[in-house]
Parts: sequence; C-alpha cells; structure tokens
Amino acid sequence: MNKQELLEFLKEKTRVVNIKFPCEIDFNGKDHTITIFMSNGVANNMQEDCAAFESWAVILRRWLKEFDKIILKWDYTKKEDLHYKRFLYRVSKFKQLFNGWFDVDENNRQLLDEVVDFSKEKCVLNAPSRVREEAVRLHKKATKENVLERQFISEAKALLSKVAGLDIAKIDRQLPVGVFHREIKAKNEVFPRRKSAVDIWGISKDHKTLNIFELKDSKNMKVGVISEIFFYVLLMEEIQKGTLKFGKTSKSRLKPENEIPITNKIKAYILAPRLHPLIDKEILQMFNRAFHNKGRRIEFGFLKFGEKLGRINYIEKCN
Repeated sequence: MNKQELLEFLKEKTRVVNIKFPCEIDFNGKDHTITIFMSNGVANNMQEDCAAFESWAVILRRWLKEFDKIILKWDYTKKEDLHYKRFLYRVSKFKQLFNGWFDVDENNRQLLDEVVDFSKEKCVLNAPSRVREEAVRLHKKATKENVLERQFISEAKALLSKVAGLDIAKIDRQLPVGVFHREIKAKNEVFPRRKSAVDIWGISKDHKTLNIFELKDSKNMKVGVISEIFFYVLLMEEIQKGTLKFGKTSKSRLKPENEIPITNKIKAYILAPRLHPLIDKEILQMFNRAFHNKGRRIEFGFLKFGEKLGRINYIEKCN
C-alpha cells in the first residue's frame, strides 16, 4: 500500500474520515510491515505531526492489525542539529520500549550509536528561573494555554489535586526540559532549551509519585501530544534514576531539584477537553503495558476538563 492507500485503510478501520497524514512523512505498507520514512521532519518540534514518529507508530499499530511490524527510516545530514540529537534519543528509547513490533531500518541503525547516554556523560537539566504564577502577568501576549495553566495551579488547584491525588501544596507549572553538557550555557546545549517545558507538574500526597500534565486547549489537538509526553517522561525518569540532574537551584516556588529525585513513580496525563480522534484509551494502555512489562513505574492517562464562562468547571479522569 502506498501512503494514500494506507490513509484510506486507516479511515476505514477507525471510521474517522477527517484525518490526514503529514505531507513531510511518507508511509508504505508491504508484507505485513509499515515503513515510516522521514526527512526534514526529524529536526522539527516533536509536537508537530510531521515530527511525531512515536505517535504515528502507535496509531498505526493500534488500528491496523494486519501489519505486525513498523520500521522507521530517515534521511538527514545535519547531525549537529539539536532537534536531530533529541530525535535520535527518542528513537532509541521508543525502540527499547516497543522492541516486539518497532524497529529501525538497517541503514539507520548505526546512527543510534551517536545517542547521548546520560549514564556516561555528565548532563544537566535546566531549572525554572522565576516563580511561574507571575509569568503570565509579565507576558502580555499570553496564550490560551498559558492562561489555563495558571488557572490549574490557582483557582482549579484543589480540583486538579483531588482528581489526580496530588499534594495541593506541591503543584507548579512550566518545568523546563533543556538538556546541557555539564553546565547550563547556550554553547553546551545537548537538546533544545527554548519552548520546551512540562506544562504542569505535581507531587502525590505520599511524595512518591511525580505527576506531569501536558495541557492542550480545544484548538490544539495534534497527534504529537503522545511524542511530547513520552519525551518528558523519559527525562523525568532519568532524574529519578540519577543519570540526569538539575544544573542549578531553581527560583520557582516548588523546587524540582528537591522534589523529583526522591520520587520513584511517574504518572503522565494529557490534560485536554478531548483527544485527537486517532488517540484513544487503548493507545495509552499500549504504553502502560509496555512500561509494566519492562518493570518501569510509569503510567499514561487522560484527564478531561471543561470550561464555563472562561473558568475550568470540571476535571474527569477518563481511564
């Protein structure tokens, strides 16, 4: 099957007709195997559908049972690009998690030797540089999601903590995920630092579980949300294992360098009014089963919220 034929097959299986594949990715189905081919998309922001190979891989695996193998192939020459370095890290970790059905094309496998290994290289994570409740007020062009974030850690804080089982005193927003070699300086960047952050994070009442939330408003429902939350989970797990550390003392109200390393479990939620029509509970469970089978204490979930008169009026756990 070529790309268009696979798309039509996906529409038939999902009964969702208003979907399309990103033009920057090619798909081909042959001999029970789907090949995903990427070029410049490997250097795009991972939340964009053209870069979100993890999302497309699990979607195709979930809905197209006739194919039992998915192969990722890419062609890209700018090896020093920070997005590309992050892409290689994501590929390596995704392959480890879903090695039963996901693989990398034989011509690309040697490139995974270049993946950063935090257990061998001294890398550090950025930390918040100011109290985040004030950030929305300081930024006149705050987006809808910025406003929602602030609501979730202020007037909707009690509601969120109750539904997710959080310590109400330990919820904050905008946790940066820029990675640096040894010291936080622009010249030391390993992964991109700009516009990369966990939207909301919090600690459970027993102080053992880190909860992270990827917030999306009703106009921002991309399949790339899966790739985003997967990457954030990977970095938080590195912090828990001690292979990655925070590079400086944060200036936020809640100190991630003190709170996160002592947790031993991660719950990662998509926080949104609805999911993309190709993403359902089974896709989240695919991750949960895979993590469980690997002995990793990580769980994906979906929290649905609603608004009334511009204010969050309910949050519902949907899995």
